[in-house]
Amino acid sequence: MKHLYGIISAENSDQGLRLAPPVYGVREGSLTAVVSDTDITDYRTLPQEELRQHLRQHQEIIESILPHATILPMQFGSLLETDAQIRAMLSSHHQTRLDKTWRDLEGFIQMELVLLWEANTAVEQLSQELNIPQIQAEMATQSPDEQRRTQMEVGRMIQVGLARKQNELEQLVRDELEGIAQNIIKNSHMDEGMAVNLAVLLRQADSPAFEAALRRLDEKTGGAYLIRAVGPLPPHSFVQVTVKLPQLHHIEHARELLGLGQTSTLADIKKAYQNHAYYTQPDRNSGLGTVIKMTELAQCYKLLRELALNQGGETCRLDEAAVAETIILTIQKPE
Repeated sequence: MKHLYGIISAENSDQGLRLAPPVYGVREGSLTAVVSDTDITDYRTLPQEELRQHLRQHQEIIESILPHATILPMQFGSLLETDAQIRAMLSSHHQTRLDKTWRDLEGFIQMELVLLWEANTAVEQLSQELNIPQIQAEMATQSPDEQRRTQMEVGRMIQVGLARKQNELEQLVRDELEGIAQNIIKNSHMDEGMAVNLAVLLRQADSPAFEAALRRLDEKTGGAYLIRAVGPLPPHSFVQVTVKLPQLHHIEHARELLGLGQTSTLADIKKAYQNHAYYTQPDRNSGLGTVIKMTELAQCYKLLRELALNQGGETCRLDEAAVAETIILTIQKPE
């Protein structure tokens, strides 16, 4: 199999960008895919530790290219079988979509911005603000049931208060980055010591302004937080490119469920979906069975729609030869 890392401009390879073996480039038109050979056919089957090693290697290779070229990162685990399939991915209608996405991100980088606090200290300060010690002192006069309810209410007050402080701090960060960041995505907090966790998209040329903003933020907060910025990284949080090969037996099942022939159109596929009995006349008394049937129908429609869009013509071919030649490419961006 061929493991895909990302897509760069063919101009970069023309200008002497060197890829260290076993990594190499597959060029088609104005774009080059950065790939390597692998014996792995499905990363989902690997043990967790081995999977993490491959993920680290994937990220390291992408990050090694970033200082020399804008790279449109592929989602980890994207695999194709041959260089010919990679060229098919980069050609014709696919290239138009990829080239536009690549140009939209040209010159942009991602920074992971984290503000850390001492969780126990934050809880202590909040407890004083909410007068929690006084509430706990009054618990001595309460019955056991009342004490349990009070303790639960105290826990809720602290949780709500911490979330409020995190939101206020995040807004302070966003205000400081106004006019510098092109986009900001909130990441999940990995542990209680993480007050703010953001992915920030900015122009590479704005890196000095970003660093200055972090210094101002540190001054405004009196050095109360440990501010960490990791990067520059490729903008993987702001665009997700995936590629996969359609499985013939899945296509056959979807085609038969929707009652379609060997050729169809997007309009025909949509009409077959909307006219299907699962869609128009669901058995509302069957509970889980109805949900399963409706979900299966929706998944089959989505699969055939993806296939049609990725064949690039008015007519979608559902025969074995056409399915084998089709590469399903998906580009997702945050709303």
